[in-house]
Amino acid sequence: MYSPIAAVNSANTTEFGNRMFVYEVVGLRQNEETDKMNYPIRQSGSVFITVPYSRMNQEMQRITRMGGKIVSIQPLTGAGNGSNGKTTLKAEPKAEPKAEPQQIKSEQEGKPMTQAKPKADIPVNIYRPNAPFIGKCISNEELVKEGGIGTCRHVTFDISEGDLRYLEGQSIGIIPEGTDDKGKPHKLRLYSIASTRHGDHLDDKTVSLCVRQLEYKHPETGETVFGVCSTYLCHLEPGQELKITGPVGKEMLLPEDPEANIIMMATGTGIAPFRAFLWRMFKEQHEDYKFKGLAWLIFGVATSPNILYKEQLEELQKQFPDNFRLTYAISREQKNPEGGRMYIQHRVAEHAEELWNLVQKENTHTYICGLKGMEDGIDAALTAAADKQGVTWSDYQRTMKRAGRWHVETY
Repeated sequence: MYSPIAAVNSANTTEFGNRMFVYEVVGLRQNEETDKMNYPIRQSGSVFITVPYSRMNQEMQRITRMGGKIVSIQPLTGAGNGSNGKTTLKAEPKAEPKAEPQQIKSEQEGKPMTQAKPKADIPVNIYRPNAPFIGKCISNEELVKEGGIGTCRHVTFDISEGDLRYLEGQSIGIIPEGTDDKGKPHKLRLYSIASTRHGDHLDDKTVSLCVRQLEYKHPETGETVFGVCSTYLCHLEPGQELKITGPVGKEMLLPEDPEANIIMMATGTGIAPFRAFLWRMFKEQHEDYKFKGLAWLIFGVATSPNILYKEQLEELQKQFPDNFRLTYAISREQKNPEGGRMYIQHRVAEHAEELWNLVQKENTHTYICGLKGMEDGIDAALTAAADKQGVTWSDYQRTMKRAGRWHVETY
């Protein structure tokens, strides 16, 4: 692996010893440490950090710990080898920056996958934690039917008074009211947007989220613990204001090609970006975007009442049978071939040959969103299908990532 620090160290240390360098960094996670930095950030999401030569190694390690990636290093002053008087040292020239997390990571930091190729005109960080947009809740609806497990809400916010713009597949940050156990304001949580760029009312004035209330047992006390931000959102009432940041995310965006094939694999609230995709593909019918490809959603849930947006999804399937395919994996009601619970990876194995033939098309994009546990099973199923044609799935998957056709956001 190419190391920018090694490149600098191999140069004349007398020349560099007293110099200052500027790191261009992407992918820094929002956390208590980065919130203190106050670095100017470009629309591209890059952070510029000035570093003395004597601390270059330490700073590189610190950036790595915070999930960042150094894409270039430039001397702050002085002549170099370039025509502009600067020497630019690039780390891994063809690598893409990591995506910002897009689905709530069980209210903990997740580990994003490889970034897709960037697109033009993607709105990013219009509103930041130190200057959030103040939106207003206009509706909060339960999505889990009677007899289902837990609670999951479709929450819609009025954004007409600000400049918030977003694309399908992006996320927004929510800063819940109140303070943590140390008396400090709560940090933001990121949630995938469940509406299209035009909002549920098609008037460019709203944004919607699909939020499951996080609930778990404390490992030591056994006490039931509820997630801070998910509980806050699930109990918002129409008229209440809240702090919104973003949007963020470039990994889960739809391709511009209306004839592309779109494979979507989701568990639970991982349906959020795919709801936005499907509404744009089929419900809105814009003159400048007429979807003509195949959209296939494989959706894993625990019980039938937990199928989020069930009526809307099945109505789309009836209206567009040639372009939209819907497959459920209902773990507590359906059995896999071995007699155990039916999970999404079993459905992928069931249709592995068909899926493998589809992903080989150059205009097919595959998206995975939801629980991280499904990834290994999906890979295993596609490995078996690819082996039949003498292809190594892991190698082919890497080519898809490089081409920006394999998109994953799991937590």
